[in-house]
Amino acid sequence: MLRPTAVDTLATRLWTHTSELAYGAAAPYAVALILVAALPAVLLGNVMGWKSTNPSVEVSGDVNDEKQPATAGTKVTP
Repeated sequence: MLRPTAVDTLATRLWTHTSELAYGAAAPYAVALILVAALPAVLLGNVMGWKSTNPSVEVSGDVNDEKQPATAGTKVTP
């Protein structure tokens, strides 16, 4: 890996522990890395107003009807 000498980051610590098959020792670094990456993604998603790309569709009919693809004239809910 290309990195400055004697600099350990979350990614390098995770890589080191997983290459040594020390998954228990790598777990805290993996969780921290996921949280560090997820926080800005969630905040950016809220600011930009991103919604789900797979909305559900309300179709009037029997209670046991399955969800159907959206067609013209149906009410789409997020």
